Amino acid sequence: MKVIVQTTGQFSLIDFAQKAEINMGVPTVVRSTAFIEERLSMGQLKVLGQVGDNASQDEMAKYLSESDGDAELAVASFIAAFPVDAPSEASEEEKPVVKKGRR
Repeated sequence: MKVIVQTTGQFSLIDFAQKAEINMGVPTVVRSTAFIEERLSMGQLKVLGQVGDNASQDEMAKYLSESDGDAELAVASFIAAFPVDAPSEASEEEKPVVKKGRR
């Protein structure tokens, strides 16, 4: 699971553990590391939502550019597109069964 965070003031942050830059006022997709948790507890970050592991900042940037500056709309659409419970790969039960023919 990943989270969408945003700074709470006029500053940017860098999480070197995951090479993530959180720019001022920009919703950013990150993994919840010790750095992120610390900044949340200090009030320097706020969580805008949770998304699945398949979400990325590059995808988030596309949603932000397509929303004509409406960050709330972009975040809501992004959360809907990358839900936390989305399966990353089909489990063994969900994979199609391929039967081999006789020779």
